[in-house]
Amino acid sequence: MNILGKTVRSIYPLKRMEQNAAEGSSTDQLKASYSISYAKVKELEEELQQWNEELPMAWRPNSEGPDEVVRIRNLLRFAFAHVQMVLYRPFLHYVSPRVSNGKTVDERGYACGAAGITVARNIVHLGLEMRKQVSLVGPYWFTFFTEFFAILTLVFFVLENQDKEGSKEILADAIAGKEMINGLARTCLAADKISETLGTIFEQLPDNLKKVKPRVITGSGS
Repeated sequence: MNILGKTVRSIYPLKRMEQNAAEGSSTDQLKASYSISYAKVKELEEELQQWNEELPMAWRPNSEGPDEVVRIRNLLRFAFAHVQMVLYRPFLHYVSPRVSNGKTVDERGYACGAAGITVARNIVHLGLEMRKQVSLVGPYWFTFFTEFFAILTLVFFVLENQDKEGSKEILADAIAGKEMINGLARTCLAADKISETLGTIFEQLPDNLKKVKPRVITGSGS
């Protein structure tokens, strides 16, 4: 929670923007004033990685052990990925050729955006793994919203990069995540609402993407 708090304060500086708005800054000036320090991103990455490496051996990823211990390990992995998603979310537009068309692409911004796509896939993979181990259930409703955003992130990437190699595999991950949430819709109100929203979104996909089948994911998540 401490690292998540630092990430929100550093990457989403609401107070600074509110102050600028109160001082009468124009919309263009507000957009220009919203910049993220790459050094701060690297600092948060290192701090998050250090937290992960300093976990006691008993809480590191491992499918062996009592159910409750495995469940806690999975939730710690999920928390780690959630903070990563929050960290990289503002950079996702960099992976869109349409948005960057005619502009000089910031390589650091693109790297962070690409990392966000990787994290989104990891979240879907982890959710499927947790579901197999019965760790992703109704009482952990908060995990569904992270899964929801991860799926939306993957759909965004695919829509913006339909002809890019590997896009269909990424969409297959998104569909697998959607079907996993669909399977929990009857037992959890949060899953039911998210399932309904995702159903509407996936219905709007281009016909060529509707033919993609969900990916079968095995093994441990990243």
